[in-house]
Amino acid sequence: MELTGAGRILYDHASRALNLLHSAEERIDYEGVGGSLSLSICAGDSWGNAILPAIVAAFTRAHPEIDVRLDIVGSDERMAGLSAGNYELSYGILLPRHEATGKLRFKPMMEAPYIVYASQKHPLRALGRSPTAEELLSCGWLKHKFEYDHDPARWQSIGRRYALSTNTTLSSLELIRQTELLMSTSEINAALFARHGVTMLCPDPETYRHISGLHTLAEVELGQAAKLFKNWCEKQFIETVSDHFTGPLQKHY
Repeated sequence: MELTGAGRILYDHASRALNLLHSAEERIDYEGVGGSLSLSICAGDSWGNAILPAIVAAFTRAHPEIDVRLDIVGSDERMAGLSAGNYELSYGILLPRHEATGKLRFKPMMEAPYIVYASQKHPLRALGRSPTAEELLSCGWLKHKFEYDHDPARWQSIGRRYALSTNTTLSSLELIRQTELLMSTSEINAALFARHGVTMLCPDPETYRHISGLHTLAEVELGQAAKLFKNWCEKQFIETVSDHFTGPLQKHY
């Protein structure tokens, strides 16, 4: 069986209505009898692993009455989860195909370059300088799940020899740490990677800059817990992350 166009519209609106009813029930419990609020957030790889864990931890200490769930999932899963009412907030990049639906609000919060990462013992470090584009192409590479979200076919056109593919940050880090493969991803991951012995080698001459931020549904009002976390996250982000990045921050804050 398959939903008709009318069925998809009804499912979309019914999911949102149920989510709003759930939020209303939580708020009544919270304000009336001292119950707890809950908040479900989804995020991409960089936000979910490098930015949000510390922010969520600080938020839950300040607001113990709110139960926060953070899921790290891909772009399509994040947008589907927002539409179905499974998440109120999503953090990560916005793909053109999702923006074209007109269903989302996107607030850019970060712009960061892509960086080439390598293990501490990688032979290119012995050069004593940044490797050339040709020297980078002579190496093997790791293709991870979120590297080419904007253009899934791009990896086929830039001439890199991809030896392995991964779909999680931890598996990527373990492979890079133990091999002579190179990896390209956002500069935002630098501190996280360094703790695992994987550090920046040079700027990536091939890939896009990482522009990301907050996504919410355009026609849905945020619940109390979501509003609290949204404001908390923006404040914490500016205080702890923005010194290292330029771009949309200056225009949106």
